[in-house]
Amino acid sequence: MIINSRLLSRLIATATALALIPASLQATGRLIQLGTLSSLVQGVYDGSMPMDTVQRPEGFGLGTFEHLDGEMLVIDGVVYRVAVDGKVNKPSADSMIPFACVSVLDDADVNEEIGAAASKAELEKLLKAKLPSLNYPSLIVIEGEFDMMTTRSVPAQQKPYPTLVEVVAEGQKVFELGAQKGTIVAFYCPSSFAGLNAPGFHFHFLNEARDAGGHVLELALKNGTLQIQTLTSYQLILPPLESAFAGSDLEPAEAPAKVQGE
Repeated sequence: MIINSRLLSRLIATATALALIPASLQATGRLIQLGTLSSLVQGVYDGSMPMDTVQRPEGFGLGTFEHLDGEMLVIDGVVYRVAVDGKVNKPSADSMIPFACVSVLDDADVNEEIGAAASKAELEKLLKAKLPSLNYPSLIVIEGEFDMMTTRSVPAQQKPYPTLVEVVAEGQKVFELGAQKGTIVAFYCPSSFAGLNAPGFHFHFLNEARDAGGHVLELALKNGTLQIQTLTSYQLILPPLESAFAGSDLEPAEAPAKVQGE
């Protein structure tokens, strides 16, 4: 069989990139992102990347699943899914992902006890003051005790997909979890990331019992342990050319700073 040089070069480049994905998650201070927020906001929910791309030892992350089927958390390399009924499960290994962010917490810039924050806005203000720089993305992990936690999840969608704003406005399920112990996994992104990711903070929560959580809408922190790792390297993995992402009209792609309901 004869393979032309251009095709061979593409095959080698693709194989090399795929081989580097697992290793890249071992690099200190690297944000690995699958897909873009702007495509998710506009309704590109087809999964195009395998779950094992984010399932790495010591990994922490957040995202969603194919068809927007629930909220994703990655804690210590384990992937959890908070479904629209509030139940938590570990998705199957062949699950596909349209959007996720993950990093490895192996060299935290901040590692300290933190006190109370009466609201999500107050916690964001506290975190913003502790970030080493507002010009870099950061991974944030809080192991804490919460006086109150309100989260949400969303149902799986069918084509033609509505926009994310429409899904949240019409279909999100809100969970009033009350007092909880558990883990917040969050990312901070500077405003320069708009379109690629959400500027500001994005919080997901999973309780200590691993049976409740979701995207955080409101909270009251009693106390906890805070770890922040500044991410000075950024790897964006886009869906393949054969995916729905390639054929979608994403121009102009203007991702809102906050999705309605947050």
